[in-house]
Amino acid sequence: MKTKASQLNVQIDDEQKNLEIFLQEKQNEISEKLNSTAYTAADILIKLKTIDGVDSDLDADKLDNQEGTFYLDFANATNKPNPTITLDGDVSGKLQHHYIFSHIDDLISRIDNEVNIEDEGREILVKIVVKEKILIFKKNLMELSIKLDNCYENCDKDNVNGCNRLYEEHMKTFNKSMTEFNNFYKNNDYLNDKEEEVLKIFMNSFAEYNQMNINGLRDFVFRVCNSKLFTDCKYVTSSIYNLYITIFDKMILDAEKTLSSLNGDLTGKIINGVEIGGMSDIEDLTE
Repeated sequence: MKTKASQLNVQIDDEQKNLEIFLQEKQNEISEKLNSTAYTAADILIKLKTIDGVDSDLDADKLDNQEGTFYLDFANATNKPNPTITLDGDVSGKLQHHYIFSHIDDLISRIDNEVNIEDEGREILVKIVVKEKILIFKKNLMELSIKLDNCYENCDKDNVNGCNRLYEEHMKTFNKSMTEFNNFYKNNDYLNDKEEEVLKIFMNSFAEYNQMNINGLRDFVFRVCNSKLFTDCKYVTSSIYNLYITIFDKMILDAEKTLSSLNGDLTGKIINGVEIGGMSDIEDLTE
């Protein structure tokens, strides 16, 4: 027969076992919910993604409470640079800084140093004519650029389509340059009558080979100045200047053709005190 003491001990043992079982079950539940060795940061991220989104406190689509599209709009940016960029690449936007003028300087240097003709007289003749024409145009195009730069600064930008002076100014500069070139050798102090006659012969033939380029330039100036696609006189003028560059580069080829056609007509004549000999090859600077 059990005593009261033994019955109490049995009861305590049972309660101890029940407590141990209860604690073990809770520990198992905790381990299943958050295993410190298996529940990694990646696991947490996966859980967070299930509740992330619009109107949630965890919305990661915003930066400083702004949607991504806000930052795609350049108008919302701050501390922006504000240069004026033109077709010639000059940040000042002035036509007088157009690439054509540095290109002409480079072309003149190449003519002086790279045009080598076996006959000295013919080389002198080619260099005189080609360089003179390019330099005359450079001077007058610079005057036009300064004039247009000043005009652009004071014109009504909201009414650029109403400006009809651009074509007139370009053609005035072109005609002035051609007139000066066609007469540069006349009554020239450093040329005598016989040398002027040599230049006259060469110039007449040179004009024929150069005429196609001249006609093309006139036509281009007319079309681009009157086009409804171009509303900015600087863009128009820059396009025209780029065509001038192409024509200037082709003048060496025109001079070569001129020499070939005038081979016998020039032989034996004098230019800058040097007798002109027979025909020889000119190095092609356009390659």
